[in-house]
Amino acid sequence: MRAFFLLSLLAACSPSSSTQQPSSGASELSGTTLILSGKALGTQWNVKLLGLSPADKARAQQGIETVLERINDEMSTWKKDSKLNGFNERTDYAYTFSPETAAVIEQALHVARETGGAFDPTVGPLVALWGFGANAAKEGPSEAELKEAQSKVGYHHLLWVGPHQLQGAVMGMKLDLSANAKGYAVDAVTLAMKRLGAHSGLVEIGGEVRAWGQRPGGGPWRLAIETPNDQAAPGQAASAVAELNGLSMATSGDYRQFRMEGDKRISHTIDPRTGKPIGHTLASVTVFAPTCIDADAYATALMVLGPEAGMDYVNGHPQLEALMILRNKEGFELRYSEHAKAHLAGTL
Repeated sequence: MRAFFLLSLLAACSPSSSTQQPSSGASELSGTTLILSGKALGTQWNVKLLGLSPADKARAQQGIETVLERINDEMSTWKKDSKLNGFNERTDYAYTFSPETAAVIEQALHVARETGGAFDPTVGPLVALWGFGANAAKEGPSEAELKEAQSKVGYHHLLWVGPHQLQGAVMGMKLDLSANAKGYAVDAVTLAMKRLGAHSGLVEIGGEVRAWGQRPGGGPWRLAIETPNDQAAPGQAASAVAELNGLSMATSGDYRQFRMEGDKRISHTIDPRTGKPIGHTLASVTVFAPTCIDADAYATALMVLGPEAGMDYVNGHPQLEALMILRNKEGFELRYSEHAKAHLAGTL
């Protein structure tokens, strides 16, 4: 089971203002803006909507909660009776998923194939072995333990054997959609709110974001991208401000979940290809993409690929842009893909 960690994002209407975190289920009206929030998928969600009336507030809240409950029932690794955990109990049996969940699984497998296994939705046993996430080991693995865990990892062991029917070729392997299901949930909530009549809005779930239309007062929605200071409280410092209109954004980083062994950083981000934690200088990467499911998955993939191979990959895929923040002796260095600056209001 893989735990998924995100760099915190400060959803804002200007570079200097940050997101408030209302209590679960709270909603406010600010001018023509509906502000709603709650908890789902093991994290906090926040939604801002324009174009709806106060009378639509309860309907919007219910619509969001219905979408998230459905996704949680299907794709959660933390909900014991979810459909995903039903598959994980016996991966050697053909298991029939809903068309929605099957599409999310196929997207994960597509990203895995595209990135040569840098992204792998079966990496969970290795993450736990290195001491992170659910069922985390108490100490570092032996070579024998590492070899055993690696035998249970590999997206190519997952096979479609019928319409929406998935089967695993290896006993003990686990499928985890933590690195793309939240992004998909953002897309699904966005679609539901557009259908409800919101002409502009911002949807954020656990740091994954999608925005459309204009923010209150006009102009693209603005969000601060946090500086990846080790174990800093969310919102302490920002490195850049993004502008979104019809675009999604997701950030992955190594600075909240790690441990030090001497002068060596042991990151929670595990390279499925080697079975070991990443060892490069990439501290965080923010990905811009048309859909949040893609931004989510590719942010994880680029953290594994690292600054050179990751940037080469992004520059070869016009639908993606990325801002990378590298850690060095002097502090942090910002690197941009070819057109990433078009999505930024500036750096701080």
